[in-house]
Amino acid sequence: TGGATVLDLLRPVADSDELRRASIAIREVHVAPAVVDYVLDIVEATRVHEGVSLGASPRASVSTLRTAQAHAVADGRGYVTPDDVKAVASAALAHRLIPSGGPDLTRGRSVVDAILRRLPPPRG
Repeated sequence: TGGATVLDLLRPVADSDELRRASIAIREVHVAPAVVDYVLDIVEATRVHEGVSLGASPRASVSTLRTAQAHAVADGRGYVTPDDVKAVASAALAHRLIPSGGPDLTRGRSVVDAILRRLPPPRG
């Protein structure tokens, strides 16, 4: 056909060195023990939630923490807040759950959102 496609017009926004530096920066973001416990409590709640057949795994906890660290970096901070965790929890966890009745991303999000409303975040 000879015409340029949208994919032909895409240009990289980062190279491998930039991605490596970003990954290192994310891992260096401080996470207070209370915030780690908050993530663990959220993940544990997915395992005992009545609407879930299979809850989030320990690896899901790590993934949620890393995603919260990336959120903090995007906000220009060197530390994670409970609000970072709340901002990423649904995206980080919903697809890892198997709600009762089978896989359903919408129901997974609803479960995570309900857990976040029920569990108080750590204070100060």
